[in-house]
Amino acid sequence: MSPSNKIYQEFEKRVRDLYKSWKNKTLDNAVLTFRRWGQLPGNEGVFDCEDQKALRKIISNNYVPSWSAEIFTFAHQVISYQECTELGKRWLRYVTIQLMLRTRLNELYDFKYKGKSESLSKHNRSYLLAAFDALHKLHTFSDMSLDDFPFCQTHGPRPRVRRYVVDINEDTEDSGPLAPLICSVPVQLPD
Repeated sequence: MSPSNKIYQEFEKRVRDLYKSWKNKTLDNAVLTFRRWGQLPGNEGVFDCEDQKALRKIISNNYVPSWSAEIFTFAHQVISYQECTELGKRWLRYVTIQLMLRTRLNELYDFKYKGKSESLSKHNRSYLLAAFDALHKLHTFSDMSLDDFPFCQTHGPRPRVRRYVVDINEDTEDSGPLAPLICSVPVQLPD
């Protein structure tokens, strides 16, 4: 199929859109994983660290493989992390540490300094996105292939959104156009 084909172009656009979604979800998960870890007893000082090298060392020294599954949620039901090759495991460790580090530095830039600190000045959102796109280019991992990340033998269930079919005419207290909807799920309102 040629790139000028309309179906090809539509498919390419959908893949690019999915990539953006995965990228943003992965970056959000990385910063959330950092925050959860930082709130554990004994890690309180990690939020005060603003030096890139020191922060990388702290994250690296405390790395646990479950962080990778927390960050790459879209892959944990497809890829068998336990059966990855040593190169695959080293890459997952590297990428996880880099994402936690870089999302934290971006968070510091955005919410604390916004250009007031020279050491954090480059860690804006554009730099973070460019760093994400470059993670697979580290020379150490040039021999890496898909074979380093074997698929799970049995895939977990794909999460499905529960779809409701509502007959709005049947789901009202009366048939007037402004009739309040009957909610099937109890709602807790704040006091």
